[in-house]
Amino acid sequence: MPIVDGTPPILHRFFAVLAGAVREHQRRTVVALVLVYAITFGKRNLLSIYQQVALDRIRQRICAALNNPKVRISDSVRATAKFIVEEMQLPEGEEIFLILDPTKKAKRGKKMQAAHWFHDSSSKRKVWGHQFAFAALRVRGRTIPWAVELFAPRSFCDGAAGQALGLRYRSLQKISADMIGSLPAEWRRKYRIIVLFDSALFVKPVLEVVEHLGLTYVSRAQSNRAFWPEGWRGRKTHLESCRYQIHLSDEKRVRIKSDAGTTEIFRAAYRDGKMRDAEKVRVVFSCRDRGGKIVCLVTNDRKLSPKQILETYAQRWWIEVLFKQLKGLLGFGDYQTRHFTGVWNHASVVALAHQQLTFLGVASPEKTRRRAHEESKLPRIAALQDRLRSLVSFEKVEHLLREVRSPSIREKLGALFRVPQQLLLPMRV
Repeated sequence: MPIVDGTPPILHRFFAVLAGAVREHQRRTVVALVLVYAITFGKRNLLSIYQQVALDRIRQRICAALNNPKVRISDSVRATAKFIVEEMQLPEGEEIFLILDPTKKAKRGKKMQAAHWFHDSSSKRKVWGHQFAFAALRVRGRTIPWAVELFAPRSFCDGAAGQALGLRYRSLQKISADMIGSLPAEWRRKYRIIVLFDSALFVKPVLEVVEHLGLTYVSRAQSNRAFWPEGWRGRKTHLESCRYQIHLSDEKRVRIKSDAGTTEIFRAAYRDGKMRDAEKVRVVFSCRDRGGKIVCLVTNDRKLSPKQILETYAQRWWIEVLFKQLKGLLGFGDYQTRHFTGVWNHASVVALAHQQLTFLGVASPEKTRRRAHEESKLPRIAALQDRLRSLVSFEKVEHLLREVRSPSIREKLGALFRVPQQLLLPMRV
């Protein structure tokens, strides 16, 4: 018997926004898939999805829905993310962090579209698979996927399959720049948006978009970048050659407090100057108090102190936590398709499933506070999955009760499930 044939009432507004962002004939399929991806145990392969969704009785049709080029699930990711942020009712001047970072997934299929060889920094070897450009919002201690896009190499874009899909080649840096440009204009006027990215995205296309929109960025820079410090009579140098000299002469100890409440001491020094494609920047050279490699952080806001720059860039770590959740709990890399559109739609559904769980935590009446003045703490994703599974089970019982024609039997079954808390698992924080 299919499990998913309805949506819990607490998620009706979220799915209304989601359904409004896709075409009418796609709404039922997309809503069911997003709900199934969030409650499924183990891998999100075709068999596990087929056993829980009530779309049809042919397993291949689910894969065909994901592979359909007319189904653009990625368009609804931004709409639902904007809806969640608006639900928080942020005041003017609130900080919103936009975190950019590509992620990779190794695959064995040699005939998968857009698959290619790339360097994996974790294993330090070449890997065959897919690369994704990813953007996430960090708002009041909550990480919300903003955009996800599958990278298509030039060879695939110039081929017959890429031409049939109407693809044009864009680098990961260009895709990331377009994600920054997709931010709503009213957000840029109302909130203070800070863009965070790693040294791989500290390039001209990204910097031009940030400067054009008037946003603040904090990025890590590679040590071989050219740098013209102020007060050096226009002399050109490199971050590698000047970071130890500046760090040893001007260093100060700063205390950085993490979201977990722990405090870590860093030694930091800064220097204003300019870099190629980045005029009027402030570079912070920092390392841990106990020693280690000196890291170079760059920002276009010279009013920020070294401590503020370190605290701001520390928010970038949350996209790594998000990747762990998407891949470990929601099946980001469990797609079973060779088609470019199918892989992209699968990644978009996983992002929507994470947004769905975040909205469930925001809309839930059960909120825990560490202190009275702090923002409510969101439960763990695994705990939100448990709650959603319980809500779906309760919705299934209500559906079964409506199908019972005998009033006496319906009353007995209703008495058995009279208290909803019997079905709801505890919200673990």
